[in-house]
Amino acid sequence: MGRDTVRMGKQRNFQIPKLLIFVVSVVVVVAVVTIVLLRPDEPGQDKTRRCESNSDCARGSMCAAGGCLVMLSSEHLGMWRDDIRAQLDAGVPWHPLSAFGEKITPTPICPAKPGKVASPDKKHTTPKVAVTVYEVDVDRIKIHKQQKVQGTMWLDSIRFWFPGKKTLSTPDLCVSASADRVAIAPKSVHGYKGTQIDVSLRQSVPVGAVASAALTASTDLPKEGALEARTLSIPLPPIAGPDAIARTVIAFPLGADLLSIEGPPPLRQRLLNGYVAYYWTHGDSQSDVTVVFRVPDTKMGNLDLDELNP
Repeated sequence: MGRDTVRMGKQRNFQIPKLLIFVVSVVVVVAVVTIVLLRPDEPGQDKTRRCESNSDCARGSMCAAGGCLVMLSSEHLGMWRDDIRAQLDAGVPWHPLSAFGEKITPTPICPAKPGKVASPDKKHTTPKVAVTVYEVDVDRIKIHKQQKVQGTMWLDSIRFWFPGKKTLSTPDLCVSASADRVAIAPKSVHGYKGTQIDVSLRQSVPVGAVASAALTASTDLPKEGALEARTLSIPLPPIAGPDAIARTVIAFPLGADLLSIEGPPPLRQRLLNGYVAYYWTHGDSQSDVTVVFRVPDTKMGNLDLDELNP
């Protein structure tokens, strides 16, 4: 009996630690599962960044088709909400509010034809209109530029400049019907790297008449940073003449997240079909705009340049 009692005692002493280990293991597993369930998704997997209501967006922004839009204080959020709902309802025709400004000339000739171009004579050229449109897409940016100039002598060419670290080439360019050949060279302006493009006109323009041309350049989106955010910095060069008009527009696909707009505030904001556009008018001095944004996975359609009218 004595031996049996001792043996059972040893056996009991051996089983108690195993039981404790089992209980502790169960507690640890439960705790780990609870932590995983309560922990928010990692930034790279966070699907809740698509907003569902205005409360999901920063102050001064509204939720539009799953993305947060920076809103100007002059805009009526209720009207924007109703117009966006009308767009998303495929059975209801919707058209943006009318705007009266410069019509963007189409650029159907792709790619641009390289060749020798006579340098424009700035001393005999007066700028009239300079319009730049940044069309943000889900995988690239299109930059549309249109210029109108007047000469005190016959005009054979117009000079353009596109900001960007990448030097553009003819496959990147489309031109309007008024353009013939292009001559391309890297050129830094206003502290920005870029590409200077001299455009030869198909027909010489007589003294006093207005010459016009338009170009479209396709370039890469800025690289992604933290939380898939991208930063686009653009110059707003000063107005070059006493009666000149210079305007810049940035158009984002509906559903994009606009995290911030730094620099001079946009003068107006418009809802277009599938896009939201912000408008700037250039001043007498150099200024810069920086926008931090995230593109949506898909877009509702292509930007209709006829709706812009900068």
